Amino acid sequence: MRVIIAVLVTIVFSFTLNAAAQSYGFQNIPFGTSFEEVKSTLVKTYGEGSLYPPPEDDGDYIWLNGFHLGENIVQVTFHFDHNSQLYAFQFASPKYTADRLNSDVYEDGKTLTDIFSKKYGKSASRYKPSIFEINSGYVSYLSKWKHKDLQIYTGVTTYEAQYRAIAYVGSKKMIKAHEKFLADEERKSTQNAINQF
Repeated sequence: MRVIIAVLVTIVFSFTLNAAAQSYGFQNIPFGTSFEEVKSTLVKTYGEGSLYPPPEDDGDYIWLNGFHLGENIVQVTFHFDHNSQLYAFQFASPKYTADRLNSDVYEDGKTLTDIFSKKYGKSASRYKPSIFEINSGYVSYLSKWKHKDLQIYTGVTTYEAQYRAIAYVGSKKMIKAHEKFLADEERKSTQNAINQF
């Protein structure tokens, strides 16, 4: 009898953990939702024209333009893993040239940080990177949060001499699985190259 009760408790506990993990995401779209379901929901909610460029089938990203976040208009990027499931989303402010870094970019970053602080609590750390610490293709953190299930941060990034503030939320469990998959694929590719000679 104790074994049956222990099994039932384990099943209920596992179900509760899975349900809790599914509760994180963007609006009514939980992490783990398929690419097609996310695309369909966004088209129904915001219209086909709001997704630009039009998403490829089973792509890595979907971009939602013109999203109103408080008084700001931002771009939302939805990130999908190797199983075509949503594992993260990111808000991005408009792009600015370097001469507007200390005004518009950092102000947008402060606004995103304030919004995230109201949603996720006080950040664990805050930074203000100089222009020399902001490198193309990388995020220089403004704030990072400690959360048991989510990776959460705000930051500044640059590409082609354009700077913007970003705010990112992702499922730690899904990020870890996706990174492992990518590392395994890279190892296989390297091994295949080695085997060619």
